[in-house]
Amino acid sequence: MSDSENGSNLPGGFRDQGEELMARLLRLAGPRAPVPEDAKERVRQAVLARWRVQVRSQKRRKTLLWVGVALSAAAVLTVGIGLSRRLPLDGASAPGPSAATLLRLDGSVEWPDAKSHSAGDALPAGTRLRTGPEGRLALRLAGGAFLRLDRETHLLLISSSLLELEQGAVYFDSGEDHVASTSLEIRTRMGIVRDRGTQFEIRVEARAMRVSVREGTASLTREDQSYEAGSGTRLSVDERGVVETRAISREGTDWDWVLAIAPAFDLEGKTLGEFLDWVSSETGWEVRFAEPSIAGEAFTVILHGSVQGMRPDQAPAAVLPTCGLSSHLERGILTVARRAPKGMP
Repeated sequence: MSDSENGSNLPGGFRDQGEELMARLLRLAGPRAPVPEDAKERVRQAVLARWRVQVRSQKRRKTLLWVGVALSAAAVLTVGIGLSRRLPLDGASAPGPSAATLLRLDGSVEWPDAKSHSAGDALPAGTRLRTGPEGRLALRLAGGAFLRLDRETHLLLISSSLLELEQGAVYFDSGEDHVASTSLEIRTRMGIVRDRGTQFEIRVEARAMRVSVREGTASLTREDQSYEAGSGTRLSVDERGVVETRAISREGTDWDWVLAIAPAFDLEGKTLGEFLDWVSSETGWEVRFAEPSIAGEAFTVILHGSVQGMRPDQAPAAVLPTCGLSSHLERGILTVARRAPKGMP
């Protein structure tokens, strides 16, 4: 306030009259009634409670500040440790973006959310999969590749391109033309396996691991050493860390479980050539034609119907006769020929 506003510029006589008038009014009003004791106590308690709240708030802010500093330091320490070690096989992972889609489920599977699942369900990053003694799974990874889990397999889907295999077996197929949008890394306690556009199986047992390549190339890295396996090759690692390489067949009983959980081929509207390509990719068979003309017709013949529930190695016997064709399998070669007319040998 300025001096003119608070009356300091008024002549002295006017100030004296105003003070006298105020004194008279106070005398006329008389003494104020005493405040009741209970009211004073309520005020005192209210003020005391408010004071306690403020003190606690200040202490809490100081405590939270120190807790925040401690947690930040712990987080930095955790990140440092995490960078120096690989992800733990038994570590818990928070659900994240979709890493895979369930294509097929056979037998018992232990799901982390204790819910039942069926084909078409999305599986988020961080999902831990455990198949039972009779359980198998087929998945499509978000990057476009395919993955199958054999019985008694424990697998962590860290992301669509990073997996942790604790035990059991998985079969990886990088997809059509063996080119997925991203490469895959599978971590195990005996090394890290990476695909190079391929089909391969990894099987982790109590004292050994093996990487069996059906098509393309896969690499194994362990203790700063790298090994590569091409088509028809198996890398085996024992508990001593000894790595051995040997040739294997691209078809046969070793791949039987892979056929048992193969996703169904959508036959309706596909060509005969597309069907035979699928059969060859799934079984490892080489497809040959008895006559050049059959090869020329393969991609013009349109198929109808369904092979749902059939294994890839069983489907040709059901489909080819509908096209007037037959097949013969010998030493991994499927020969497709025209069926002889009825009455002819």
